[in-house]
Amino acid sequence: MASLLDSITQFRDSQQIEELAQLGADNCNLNTIQHVNISEVPGTAIQILSIPTLWNWSNSPLGQISKEQYDFCDTVPASRYSDYFIPSSDSFTDSYSSFLQILDPATFIPKSVLINSNIANTTPTVPIATGPVPIGWTKVANQSGQLEWKRVWNVSDTPAQWLSKINSQDISTEQELSFDTGSISIKNADGKNIPIPTSEKVTMKITAKALEFVTINPGSWYNSSLIQLGKIGTGYLPGFSPAVVFGEGKLLNCRITQFLVALMPNAHINLNSSFLSDVQGISEINIAGFSFTNGEKPNSTDDITTKRVSNITMQNSGDGNIEITTKTPVKSTVDEKAYIIAVVLQLFDA
Repeated sequence: MASLLDSITQFRDSQQIEELAQLGADNCNLNTIQHVNISEVPGTAIQILSIPTLWNWSNSPLGQISKEQYDFCDTVPASRYSDYFIPSSDSFTDSYSSFLQILDPATFIPKSVLINSNIANTTPTVPIATGPVPIGWTKVANQSGQLEWKRVWNVSDTPAQWLSKINSQDISTEQELSFDTGSISIKNADGKNIPIPTSEKVTMKITAKALEFVTINPGSWYNSSLIQLGKIGTGYLPGFSPAVVFGEGKLLNCRITQFLVALMPNAHINLNSSFLSDVQGISEINIAGFSFTNGEKPNSTDDITTKRVSNITMQNSGDGNIEITTKTPVKSTVDEKAYIIAVVLQLFDA
């Protein structure tokens, strides 16, 4: 998995360089930023979704966000140390609220920060159906369709806004991410798996019309300075300290700050030609949670969110290898699908 993490890191850093250049950051050392490995940056980590999630959050009225958006942004991973993002049942907003409750108003300094944070995290009492939406809060429909007050999570783009932005650009070159051999399986024309020897040198890539990080920002209910003050170790109720609050398995572990979106993903694989000499065709490729089937519609019982009906081709690359590529037909912008394939975490440690 290291190759994929490095690939995402390089992509993310190059994107930051472009953004800084557009902002005219004259005092920034862009060469230094380009070589930063996010896995080595204190307080950050990248995790891959074992099954990519279709980014199709529904549009919501003003003062309301979809349950899909809220649940994704508020979810805490089961472990920060895994290469893969595995959601837990923990809620970051609930954990943050519990954190506020173990701080001592009598000894916490400065008192005004804690007082204001407690006010910002007090559940609104105005009628949810007719009352105004307080700053830092939003309405979210529960599984029964009933609206509830929730602390707001804002995203830099909604799916509709992002797709509109991408489609308004002249994109002639696809972007790509590299994957390791543990992320792939191939089936021949008869539907039988083709074992890939561990000695086989494989180049695997996910190509996409667009790859971009989307930022998640908490509302005014969240105060990052309060986190830093909490790490100092003073101002806690008896029995609590930073050691029992911050870190893996603790009250405040981490939160999602960004997620990586891929638009119209396809696969590109390079294998030794002798290894595929007896293979007459490819019926299916599974890579990084995506399943590309050769011109066949998936069964109705399949998870079609990550199944891509594609044209799978094999051709000699000219260097003794065979290139296997997929091309998913797109008839209109309605067919264009964006997937969340990775998340960036902010880690909290004492």
